[in-house]
Amino acid sequence: MRTARLRPNRKEGSYLHLYQRACGFRSDRIFGDVERQFMLNLIGKVSALYTLEIIAVTAMSNHVHIVAFVPGEPPTPEETCRRYNAFYAGMKPELIVNSPDLARIQKRLGDFSVFMGHWQQSFTCWFNRTRKEQRRGRLWGDRFKHTILEGREALWTCVQYVEMNPVRAGICEQPDDYRFCSWGIRCGSGKHPYARNFLHHLRRSLGDRAGDWAMPDLEAEFRSDLARKLTAERGESSEEIAAASDLARAKVPVTLQLTRRARYWTDGAVIGSRQFVMEITAEALGAERAKKRRYGRGLIADGTALFSMRQLRTVAPGSDQDLG
Repeated sequence: MRTARLRPNRKEGSYLHLYQRACGFRSDRIFGDVERQFMLNLIGKVSALYTLEIIAVTAMSNHVHIVAFVPGEPPTPEETCRRYNAFYAGMKPELIVNSPDLARIQKRLGDFSVFMGHWQQSFTCWFNRTRKEQRRGRLWGDRFKHTILEGREALWTCVQYVEMNPVRAGICEQPDDYRFCSWGIRCGSGKHPYARNFLHHLRRSLGDRAGDWAMPDLEAEFRSDLARKLTAERGESSEEIAAASDLARAKVPVTLQLTRRARYWTDGAVIGSRQFVMEITAEALGAERAKKRRYGRGLIADGTALFSMRQLRTVAPGSDQDLG
């Protein structure tokens, strides 16, 4: 029996890491270049119908990562009609504000589970239809996983984790060189596919430090922080850390190899400060159980502690299994 999803319930909205893997063994590589490109295009197209705001996406050969902001309130009737009519123009009857279906559609457009089901079903139909020997049946494994992120260090670090997936897999030395992730698309084309969301939400995650930064300022900080965390993880000197950070900020190529395979980002359920994780846990399980629960704890490279709702296993701070 499936357990109920832990759903964010905050008026100000929530940040999520969404993860889905295809059927088969972990070593199976079923998505080639054509499939990954189609997947990225489809996710972008379908997201225009829904209110969630994508910040980062990485399509791999057998799985996909999405980091997104989900508003806490459903779209207004007017916004629902605008999105629905633009997406289904010429395919379905026009939706109007006094339509009896409006409330149902309005709720669905704000639901991240409906969004995931929509693009996965569309991708599966296309994938099965375009095989040489037409394929049938399911493509994806179990239901997708999602982790609730606090919109501060956890969000910033998770976006880096997602963009660095191809580097950890040994596909490339830098995410700049991988054209099936949002950061690689930005570096290759000069334009981030979700530039507005990337700037707004990551700048907000940095708080006062970001001030009124423009996109170039934020991108420089993003590159620099990746290099800084990497060299710190390697145990290099403070001078080497500073040099790598400066080189990255100046757009000088730096080999970035985040070797950690952090299950917390897919299985941790909730990630953020201890207070944030306890608040979400209390909403789901009750205050008493939240107080008694043992939480996972890990460190990122600068020594900041992040906590997770699920304690997956005991991890030594600074080891290659912590939250970085």
